[in-house]
Amino acid sequence: MNTLNRTKLLATLVIATLLVMVTSVIVAADSRATANVNVQNLSFNPDPTIIRAGDTVQWDNQGGFHNVEADDGSFRCANGCDDTGGNGAPSSATWSGSVDFNTPGTYLYHCEIHGDIGGVGMSGQIIVLPNVFINEIRIDQAGSDLNEYAELFGPAATSLDGLTYLVIGESSQQNSGIIEAAIDLTGQSIPANGYFIMAESTFTLTTATFTDTLNFENGDNVTH
Repeated sequence: MNTLNRTKLLATLVIATLLVMVTSVIVAADSRATANVNVQNLSFNPDPTIIRAGDTVQWDNQGGFHNVEADDGSFRCANGCDDTGGNGAPSSATWSGSVDFNTPGTYLYHCEIHGDIGGVGMSGQIIVLPNVFINEIRIDQAGSDLNEYAELFGPAATSLDGLTYLVIGESSQQNSGIIEAAIDLTGQSIPANGYFIMAESTFTLTTATFTDTLNFENGDNVTH
């Protein structure tokens, strides 16, 4: 990939959690999302909760005498969390507690009163996926746009399920904020070399991982 003649542009990624899927658009590299989990009726919803590294999970008690405690003891929350000045003891109040998850992995938790470690009773799990970044893109090439592409970088085998590659540009009247392309990457994953190349079907510079209609507008102010 390093032999390609590429144009580097600023490209960013924002992550938002929707139900149990992570849906992402490309806007800001340092963005963080908060996933809300309802605590109600002896259950946690959604479960599992799928986020990206750096995101926050907030549990909101909707009724009942509950708390959340990590199976490995790393957090305990109810009226705030024990390690951040709150009180993680079970409570029937309308409480909220939040934890930041910076390391990819699966985190198991339970209610001390109605569940136990190992997924027993009132329990849940947080799945933290690795982050994926835009590495390079190529637009506005001379002549026909046959070899435009965007390249993502991330850990090998990282799932791209729920991710959407979004291109925002201008209309012919130079109105900003026009969505020019929204490419669903569900079902794709990062190859073994860590680089995922999406390109037009006419791409000839190397083997593309994924082909689609990119619709990268030329001579425009665009955000990827």
